[in-house]
Amino acid sequence: MQKLKQPFWLITYGLILFFFLLRFSTFSSVASQFFELVNPFLWGFALAYILNIPYEFFLKKMFKSSKEHKLYKMHRSFSLVLSYAVFFLGIAFIITLFIPQLLESINLFVANSGEYYTGLQAFFQDTINKLQLDTKLWKELENAIMSLANLLKNLLPSLVNIVSSAASSVFDLVCTLFISIYILASKDKLLNLIARSTKAFASSKMQKRLYHIVNLTNRTFRGFIVGQLSDALIVGLITFIGAYVLDFPYPVLLGFLAGITNVIPVIGPFIGAVPCVLIILMVNPQKVLWYIIFIVVLQQIDGNFICPLIVGDSTGLDGLWILFAIIVGGGFFGIVGCLLAVPIFAVLFNLYEELITTKLSEKVSTSSKK
Repeated sequence: MQKLKQPFWLITYGLILFFFLLRFSTFSSVASQFFELVNPFLWGFALAYILNIPYEFFLKKMFKSSKEHKLYKMHRSFSLVLSYAVFFLGIAFIITLFIPQLLESINLFVANSGEYYTGLQAFFQDTINKLQLDTKLWKELENAIMSLANLLKNLLPSLVNIVSSAASSVFDLVCTLFISIYILASKDKLLNLIARSTKAFASSKMQKRLYHIVNLTNRTFRGFIVGQLSDALIVGLITFIGAYVLDFPYPVLLGFLAGITNVIPVIGPFIGAVPCVLIILMVNPQKVLWYIIFIVVLQQIDGNFICPLIVGDSTGLDGLWILFAIIVGGGFFGIVGCLLAVPIFAVLFNLYEELITTKLSEKVSTSSKK
C-alpha cells in the first residue's frame, strides 16, 4: 500500500502543477486582485509592527508593566495612545516643516534648471578651453553628465507628484491607520490565538522550531528597521547641517536625498551621492569637489562609527551577502525589495548556518561512537 501512495501523490502534484502553469495568467490576475484588496492590511500590519517598538518601550520601560500587573490594561492603553501620539507628532512635523521646504527646493530647482543646464555646458566648455584637454574625450564625458543632469531634471518633478499623491490617498491612509490600531490593540489576543493554534496542530518539536524561527525573524527585522532608520535620520541631518554650513545649494533637498537613500545598506549612500553631486554641479560647479570630500568623510564616519554603534550586527551578514540580497530583491520587487531583502536573507542565512552546525555535530558524534 505504501508503495502505491508515492506514485499517486507524484501524479497528483504533477497534474496540479500542470493545471497551474496552463492557467498561469488567470492565477496571476486573481493573485494581483487579492493583493490589491489586502494591501491596506499589509500596510496596517507593517505600521503596527513598527509602532510596536515604541509601544513596548512605553509599556515595559516607562510603566514597567507586565500581564500580572493589576494596572496592565490601563498601562497598555496609555502605551498605545503614546505610541500613536509620537507617530502623529512626527507626521505633523514632516507635513508642516519639512515637506513644504522640500517641495519649495524641488520646484525652485526645476524652475531654474534651464539656466543651470546652460551654465553647466558653459562650465565644461570653459574648462576644456583653459586646460587644453582632449576635446573628443571631454565631449563624451560632458554628454554623459548632461544626460544624467537632464534625467535628474525630469525625475525631481515626479518626486513632487509622489509626495502629493501620498498626501491625497486619504482613504487608504485612514484604512491603514485603523487596521494598525486594531492589530496593535488586539496584539495579546492575536498572539494567544496563534500560540493556541500552534499547540493544537503542531508537535512539541515543531512548536520549538517555529518559536525559534519567529523569534529570530522578529529580532532581525526589529534590529534592522530601528538601526537603518536611525542611521538614515542621522546621516540626513548631518548632510543638511553640513550643506547649510558649507553653503551648498538646496541643503534640505541634499539632506533628504542622502537620508532617504541611506536606508538601503551598502549601495544606498552611493545612490544618494549621484543626484546630490549633479545638483551641485548644475548650480555651483566650483563646490562639487568640496561636497565629494564632505560626503566621503561623512560615509567613513558613518561606516566606522555611527552605523556599527546604532545598527551593530543585526543581520549577521557580510557585505557580499548584503549586496547579493539587495540586487536580487531590487531586481524582483524594486525599492521595497531592496529594503526587505536584507533582513529576509539574513534570517534564511542564519537558519542555514544552524542547519550546517547541527549536521556537522551529528557527523562528529556518529564518528566518535564508531
